[in-house]
Amino acid sequence: MNRARAALGGMPAQAGAMPEGPANAAGGEAAPGGAEILVVDAGIDVPDILVNGCRRGVGVHRLEAGGRGLEQIAAGLGKRRDVSVLHLLSRGEPGALLLAGDRIDLPALAMRPALLVELSEAFRPDAVLVLYGGSVACGPAGLRFLDYLETALGITVAASATPVGAAALGGRWTLRDRYGNPVQTAFSPLSRATYPALLSGVRA
Repeated sequence: MNRARAALGGMPAQAGAMPEGPANAAGGEAAPGGAEILVVDAGIDVPDILVNGCRRGVGVHRLEAGGRGLEQIAAGLGKRRDVSVLHLLSRGEPGALLLAGDRIDLPALAMRPALLVELSEAFRPDAVLVLYGGSVACGPAGLRFLDYLETALGITVAASATPVGAAALGGRWTLRDRYGNPVQTAFSPLSRATYPALLSGVRA
């Protein structure tokens, strides 16, 4: 199985089909070797602080509220086969993501084997899936969740075992793969520094 399948490619932020071209709303270029895409969940507080601070070349796609978040991502990816990095900006908790109002944990993934195969087809062999949900990688539940995703998608998954977001609230923006290697975020230093919230499962 290919080792990586995890990024979408450029176009202004919107719901519906994933970006097809290389440019994002700020006029970037495609990431070398494949498309790089940021998927923004509808439940994120003040997302535009981060979206407007995306690095050059990162395409943006917004999920709609109302459920079926994974299905929305798969539908948006369509026939893509060039995703090198998929940034998934959502709330999280140990071993789970909150997507479009649904809690996506290990049992929820296990109920969608065909969907995960469909998602895996979009990614390049060296792709990375970057999960911004706070504390997703924390504890045994977090590690099992990441292991399952990596096996099902055939890619590297990076996440955080600690809160993600505003430093004043105890958050950080360091996301690592299973070997402890940090991955580059989609956002500029200024946008990370000025973001006022945490990407946790429960609003403060």
